[in-house]
Amino acid sequence: MPELRNVLASGDINLINIGTLKFHSLAPQDQEKILEVIDGFGTVGVTRPSVTTFFGYAEEAIAEGDVVYVDGNQVRLASNTDTVNMNKVVGMAVTDALFGETVEIATDGVLATSAYNLMEGPVFLGVAGKLTQIPPIPPTALFILKLGTSISAGQLSIDIDRAVLLIEEI
Repeated sequence: MPELRNVLASGDINLINIGTLKFHSLAPQDQEKILEVIDGFGTVGVTRPSVTTFFGYAEEAIAEGDVVYVDGNQVRLASNTDTVNMNKVVGMAVTDALFGETVEIATDGVLATSAYNLMEGPVFLGVAGKLTQIPPIPPTALFILKLGTSISAGQLSIDIDRAVLLIEEI
């Protein structure tokens, strides 16, 4: 995979067969940079100082902080009550989106959002895109999926584990 290191640039850089790299400055108090990768269809990914994200199209209403999975090119709410999405969870929504709108999804790193009110400790997939800090158990949950660790009330260190099937569906 191509890799860019120690690039000093301003404006845009066009890369043949890859897309365009756009460099953006953050707020003046934050001197870090955002690297936005754009292909012919729009922005496909962003690297922020503390979290990696990508963009998809919402198949339903998604709120900031919701846990999502990707089905084809559609983004949907994940739930521990449906094994269809058990191994497809990709991360948490960074933005709100209605059906058909673009939604930004954090896949790793530390996500800071006011959508959470967590205690420090492990965080699991709950129902309908929500997080839980209580390990899910059957018969309500069909599988358990650790999403990461809360490091404060509004910060989640994303590190998605493999899902573990709790009961076999009949």
